[in-house]
Order: sequence, then structure tokens, then C-alpha cells
Amino acid sequence: MLSIIICSKIGILSDSFKNNIQETVGCVYELVVIDNSNNDYNIFSAYNRGVSLSKFSKLCFVHEDVEFVTTDWGLRVIGHLQTPDIGFIGVAGGRAVLRVPYDWSSFESMRNIINSHYTKNNQRVDAKTLRPTNPQNVKEECVVLDGVFMCANKALFDKISFDVQLGGFHCYDLDICLQAAKSGYQNYMVFDIDIRHFSLGNFDKSYIEAILSFHRKWNPYLPFFDLTYDEDFINNVLYKAEKKTIRRFKKRLVRSRMSFNEIIPIVKHFVRLTGRRIDRWMLVFIYVELIFLRIESTLRNKMAVK
Repeated sequence: MLSIIICSKIGILSDSFKNNIQETVGCVYELVVIDNSNNDYNIFSAYNRGVSLSKFSKLCFVHEDVEFVTTDWGLRVIGHLQTPDIGFIGVAGGRAVLRVPYDWSSFESMRNIINSHYTKNNQRVDAKTLRPTNPQNVKEECVVLDGVFMCANKALFDKISFDVQLGGFHCYDLDICLQAAKSGYQNYMVFDIDIRHFSLGNFDKSYIEAILSFHRKWNPYLPFFDLTYDEDFINNVLYKAEKKTIRRFKKRLVRSRMSFNEIIPIVKHFVRLTGRRIDRWMLVFIYVELIFLRIESTLRNKMAVK
């Protein structure tokens, strides 16, 4: 039996979404819909309320802009959640949280998701991303997951909860997964549940502010790698991984439409935190680099939607 928790922007789920769940879930379930049409909740408080209202021992947090493809996916969720000391399961995740902000894909990301959009002619275009392309196991250990679809045992929430102090609608997934991992539970990315997602996200300034707040909270514990990695491995990969993430984060900062005066102190902080002398020296060129990134992002239509 499964409690499906949804924070709804419009308050009422579409008939197509409800029918899709009914036709595919394959088990007894309830819909716990948190009506947020009046913006009474942030995502943290909405999900905490959903947990308190749920009746069943297995919980599924899911966005309302998805379509389930796999038949009997609810039974698969219940089966996965029988794993000892399990935290959360999901369909997209990463195996570390680095000292440099980005998202769940910062290090060795894994995903099994179908991203969809409609053309001007109302034709649906699907692009499935499967990483690794040939997974050897039905699930793999990870640290954090994408919040589009996350499931857990309700008993887990006797020890953790969504942190309402962070607020807003971002990073709830990173934070709750890291809470579970820090408490000794193992999160997993699963490969036997297919979901079609109708949104690619919008990494605007509000996201940047949220990810920085998340990193301030967790800074004493970062970097946080999956326990399957030993210390020698972490020491060998950390510098390169964080340098790569800084490059990606610069693009995200520019694309968020923040001003250069806002971006430069942020970049300098994380380069000084994680970089080497040559990286710190190269900061003298940061303004020129940001100009080129903005031109490139504008030409490629990658800037965040206002």
C-alpha cells in the first residue's frame, strides 16, 4: 500500500494524471494532494504535511507534471523499500555532494528518465536518458536524488523531516536525501521504473539562492561521498571533480540572469575554497570569462526564463 504525496500548484490534479496513476500503479494507494494554489506552503512544509496526512507505510513524493510508463511501478517501489537500512529511491541521482554547488548531478550522475516536450505542431518529442547506458543492477547506491520522484518508508520520518527553514521550492530533495545519508541510511537510484517528465526545470536566481543556502547548512559535512568510495579514491578525484563543477556552476550563475557584481564574489569564494594556486590566479580573468559565457548562453537560448 502506497501513499502518493503531491504538492499541487493548481490544487486539483488533472483527470489524465489521476487516470495514469490508477492504470499503472498496480497496488492499493491513496493520493495525498496538498493544495498550494494560494501559495500557503513552501515545498518543505507541503511535504511534511503530506507525510502527516498519509495513511500507509510506503511514501511516494512526485511532481504533477509526470506520466508513469512502467506498469505496476507501485509494486516495484514497495519491493525496493524492503531493502534493509534504505533511505530514498528515485530515478535520477548522484553519488556525492561536493563543496561546490550545482545539483544532484555533481558527481557520477545516474538517471533513467524520459524528458518530453511538445513542438509547435503539438507533437510530443521524447528523449530518454539512461546513465549508465547498460546498468548491471536494478538499483545502485547514491547520495542524493532528483525530487521529481522519490520514495521512502514512512518510518524514516521518525528521524528526519523536510527542513522548513530552507524554504522555497528548491533543494528539498538534496537536503532530505543528505539527511537520510547522514543518519546512516542508503539512498538508491533505480532502473526498473520509467517516468516521462514534462519539464526541464528553470534554474533562475531563486534556485541559485536556494543552493547557496543548502551549501551553507551542510558545509561542515562536505564533500559527502557515497560510502562505497574509499578515502584514497576521494582524494584522487576530488580536485578535478570540483574544478569541473565550478565550470558548470559559472554557466548556471550566468544563465540565472544574476549580475556580474553578484556572480563574481560567489565564484571567488568557491575557487578559493577548492582550487589550487593557478585557479586562484586565473580569477583575474573572471569578468572576461563571464562576458563570453553570457554571449554563448544567449545565442544558445539557455538563459533562465524571466
